[in-house]
Order: sequence, then C-alpha cells, then structure tokens
Amino acid sequence: MTSGPIEESDLRLPEISRRSPLAPWKALVNAIVSFYGRGDSVPSRLVPASDSMLGSAPCASGNFSAQKLIAASAPGRATLESALVSLESAFAARKRQQISKTAVAAVSACRQFRPDCCDKLCELIVARVIVLHLPFHELRESIVGPPRGSARWYRLLARALEQTGICGHMADALIAWHEFRESALRENWFRSGTAEDGGLWLHMAELAASIPAQAFKDLMWPASRQLGTSKATAMPQLFSPQWLYEKACAADPDPEVFRSWLRWAHRQPDKKAAERAAEAWHEARPQDVDALLCLIQTSERRCAYQKSLDYLAKAERLDPLSPAVRRAKLRLMVATSLRHLRQRKFDLALAEIERIEQLPALECNLALLTSALRMVLSSLRAGSDQSENSTEAEACRADPVAAYALKRAIAAEVLLEDGKAVSFPPDVNSDSTAALLKALAKACALGEWAGIPVSIPELWQGRLLATVMAEGFTHDTLEMLLIGEAAIRSQDFELAFAVSAAGMAQDGADGRFLFLRARALPSSSGERRYRCLTAALELARRERNTVLSASLLDFLHEYLTKRYETDGYFHGMGPGDYAIGAPRLNQLLEEERAARRFPVPAPRVPVECAPVEHAAAGKSFVQDLPDFDEIIHAMPPEVLAQLTKAIALGASPLEILKYASAMKSGDGRPEKVFEFLPTVAAPELKEQKKVKSATGEPVQRHLF
Repeated sequence: MTSGPIEESDLRLPEISRRSPLAPWKALVNAIVSFYGRGDSVPSRLVPASDSMLGSAPCASGNFSAQKLIAASAPGRATLESALVSLESAFAARKRQQISKTAVAAVSACRQFRPDCCDKLCELIVARVIVLHLPFHELRESIVGPPRGSARWYRLLARALEQTGICGHMADALIAWHEFRESALRENWFRSGTAEDGGLWLHMAELAASIPAQAFKDLMWPASRQLGTSKATAMPQLFSPQWLYEKACAADPDPEVFRSWLRWAHRQPDKKAAERAAEAWHEARPQDVDALLCLIQTSERRCAYQKSLDYLAKAERLDPLSPAVRRAKLRLMVATSLRHLRQRKFDLALAEIERIEQLPALECNLALLTSALRMVLSSLRAGSDQSENSTEAEACRADPVAAYALKRAIAAEVLLEDGKAVSFPPDVNSDSTAALLKALAKACALGEWAGIPVSIPELWQGRLLATVMAEGFTHDTLEMLLIGEAAIRSQDFELAFAVSAAGMAQDGADGRFLFLRARALPSSSGERRYRCLTAALELARRERNTVLSASLLDFLHEYLTKRYETDGYFHGMGPGDYAIGAPRLNQLLEEERAARRFPVPAPRVPVECAPVEHAAAGKSFVQDLPDFDEIIHAMPPEVLAQLTKAIALGASPLEILKYASAMKSGDGRPEKVFEFLPTVAAPELKEQKKVKSATGEPVQRHLF
C-alpha cells in the first residue's frame, strides 16, 4: 500500500530475490508495470501468442519469436496432457507397473515439450509415490534419480503428506518440514528468528499436537526410514509439541502463538503445562493483560490462591477498568470465601463476603450473590440464631428461585447438605414456568460470573422439559444456552436435548445449540455426536466465532482420543481440520432440526442361555466374561447354537470373543467366522473335524 506516486525502479522490487517465496508475485508486478508502462513491452508483445496457445484466438502478429513460440508449444501440448492424464489414472488405481510405465512416458513428454517443468514433475511423481507407500527405486533409476533435497522439494513432500490426514503421514510431514526449514535457511528463503520462521515452527507444533502422544514411539522410526533421514531418532524433540511451541514463541512472540500453545497445554494431564506456557507469555510480553489473566486462571485451578492474587494485583495495575480483570477479581474473592467456608473459618469468610459487597457495580447482581453466601455461612455456624437467617431470607425474597439455586450450588461447593442450607424450595405456580426459566437463567449467569457451577433442581426439571417442548415456545437465546449448560451439569441430557431442539427451531443454524446437542446425545450415538460436532465447528467458522471454535476443537480432540485410544483407530485416521462441505452441512442441519425427540436406546431382551462349564479350566464361561450376554444378544439363533456346542467342547472364551467380533465387523457367515475355532479348542474338536458322513460332507457343517 502506498500513499502517493512512486518511481518505476521501486516497482521492480529489487529487495526480493528470485529464490524468495514472493518471487512469483514479483514477476507478476513487473509484468503489470511493463504492460502499462510501454506499449512495446515484452508482455504486450506476447499477448497474441498467449491467446493463440490458449486457443482463444489465432495469432495475428508477424513477430518471428511469437510464431516460433507457438510452433514449439502447440504440437506437444496434447501429447503432454494425455500422458499426465494417464499418469493420474494410474495413481488413482494404485497399480505399481502402470504407474512406472506412465511416469516414464510423462517425464519423456515433459522433457521434449516442457523441459523447464521436468524437475518439478519428477518431484511431484516421487512425492505421490512416497505418500502411497510404493517402492520408487525403479523410478529413481529410470526417470528421476534421488530427490535433490531442495527447500522446494521438502515443502512439496510435507504438504502432500499432511493433506492425507493419516496419522502416520503426519509424523513423516514433521520431519519433512524440518528438512524444509534447514534447506530454506541455506537458500535464503527467510532468516532464523523472523515471523516466517515462527509461523513454520507454529505449524509444526500444531501438526505434532494433532498426533496422539502414545503413537509417537511407534511412528518415529518408520518416519525416519520412509524419508531416508535420521532426524526422527537424532531429534526426538521434533515430536514434542512443547518444544515446538517454545521455538515458535521464541521466533515470533505473538499473542496468537501463545494462545495456541495454551490451548494445547490445557488438554495435557500435567496441570503445570498451561502455567508454564502462560509464564513464558508473561516473560516475553510483560504488558499483556491476557497473559496475567491466563496465569490467574491456571493458578486458580491448582488452588494456588495467593499466587493468583499476586497476578491479579499486577493485572489491576496494568488495566484496572478491564471487564475481564474485574471478573477475575470477583471469581477469586468468591473462591477465597468458599475455601474459608469449607475450612469452617467463619470470621475470614465473613470478612471476604464484606469485601465482595464493597466491589463496584458489575453486570451481575452482587447483592443476590452475597445474600446467598451469607445464608450458607449462617447455616454453617454452630448455634446461629434464627433472626440472622430471617434477615438473609428477607434479602433473597426479591428473587427466591435464583437465590434458592445459588444457595444449593454454594452448599454443594462447601460440602454442606441441601437440607441444612435451605429447608424448602420456593413455591412456583404452574402458570409461572416462564418466570422460573428466567430466574434459573439469572442464577446460572451469576454463577458463571462467580465461578460457581449452578445446576437445576430435580423438582423443576420435568416442568422445564414440558415447557421447552411445548408448541410455539419462544425464548431468549442467551437464557436458553444457560439453561442447557446447567442441564448438562445436572446430568439431565433429555432437557439439554430439548433446549437444543428449541434453539435450532427458532434461531436456525446456530453452532452453540448444535454443540449442546452433541454433548446431550447418549453414548450409544457416537457417530451422530461426531457429525453434530463437525457441523457445529463448520458453523462456528462461518460465524467467525473463535471462542466456540476453540471449545469445539478441544472437545473433539479429547473425545476422539478417549474413544479410540484403546483400539488404535484414532492413530490411523488423523483428526485433520474436521471440514465438511456445504451440501453435507445443509443435510445434517435439516436432519437435526427435524429430530426433536431425545434418542432412547432400545431395551435389550435378555437371552436365556444356561452357564456352560469350561471343559479345560473347570469354571463358568459366563463368569470369565461378565459381558458375554451383550455379545450373544446380537447373534442369530443358528450361530448361538454352534457357539454353545463349541463352548461345551472346550473352545477358548477369548478366541470365541475374537471371532464373534470378526463376524460383527462385516462377515455374517458363521461357517467362516468359526472355521478356525477347532485349532484353539479341545482336541475332541480336531478329531470331529476329520469325521466324514457317508456322503463325504463334514458332520458339523457350520462349525467343523
């Protein structure tokens, strides 16, 4: 961007080298300058030839060079295109011989008609071969030779590997990106410690964070062998997101880089990981209030209240009027008073409550909060007189429903029984359910400000559910989201699902309600939950809701890791970016808007099967596998009959479970599923397998 006229020499961009990533843009700017600067420039003379080569118009220029260019390029264009199409078809079919044959033809055509693109084509072919895990020694000898090891080659390879989304390829891409960085520094693409270097380290850190930690040891050596380098074994820190984030922040100490590091650190089991990231942020940028707020939050999670108060004092000195700082101060003061109440230090708790009352006015109702705290304090005190309770009850009488919900939440935080904190819930008429919903939303908002999780009392859950599911129900979006979060905390997933249905019906495609529905679905709806989460993430990206996107990404990462950590499926799938297309998104939204009933799993019908004694071990097979009734429930009767015979003759329970799982995975033929059982069962099974009938058929066709 310029504010006035500039010289033509400046437009030539002499500071950008021909090896820079901005070199193509430099060529474009120079071409535009030449085109508009002089009528006889090279770009203007090449316009007729370019139109002729593109087939849009015949060349009317009598320039000999233009005619020579057209003659050299026109005959080989169709041949080269045909060879490239054949090569792409061979890659799609994954046929090794066909790939080798078409690759030789494509490279030969490229050398003949476009020799300037031959090296790039060879690198593309080798990258595709590596991604498909095909041996390319034949291609090395015949057409391409070994990769040159340039920065362009490693960038091409890294992008090709990470775009597959496979977890094993992510490890290969990490090594390729590191090789790219070293080559780029040698070739002067950028300098170490610059913003470009920090962006590369950040990309590598996010790539490493997408790989499960338990998969690193299994991926390091194959990645090193696949790329022909020893970086994986010589530099194991390449697979450490912590080390990569530190490198990224050292090169480019931008707040967004530190936030990315913190998002990863919050997902780690080490409670101090996030605090170390926040401390590094505060050390690099001591004037950032956000770094101090992160330190307050991480210290508070470790119950280090004094340390949190020290950070709060620094934040108040930097920006005392910040709403986030004032909110953090209220949360810390409430947490301190709750800690004193748990320790039954009533004088200290009362002093802290009085300090809260002296705070300036905030968006929340501090009077209601302090009254609820005083009520719980009065209930905890031994020998407290009823007059004090009456005084506090009078202060909460203006909003009894919100006060009751707050007192229950505070009582749960200080380990006090509900009956000792509040004796009876307020009387709510049947025609005031809308007021009940608003009062509960008010209590939830106040609890969110103060850091107190407010749940919905059981006696009001049914009434709220009937109200939300009623036809023509209208609501406030923020209030409904607060009620939905409270329903999730109360383990009332049916109410949370109804809230999401009402929100999606009135507000349309709102990612917040879709995220609420995903968490409300039962555990048996795993695939549907994943679809709702990805659709909510796509909506959050379209709405530019970065807070919701970060929450969804954290939830998706944790959900997939827990779901697939036992069977290794997550190791092979790779999280990717969870992107879905517009047609699929519209279809999912239409399906979820139409589904307004909570999915209830079908009841299981118990299968009557007497416990069969294990022939070899002499103990009950059902006792060996307590969940065996769940396995045989889905079996056809003929399979169950053959399975019972196998158990009676001494088949191993673990082997039967293995083949039952194989049948469930897609092969429904019992004779094929159980054909290997005789090899692991008692010797009697092996003998019966040899017995033939008079017609030459086995006695037990399905099992033996």
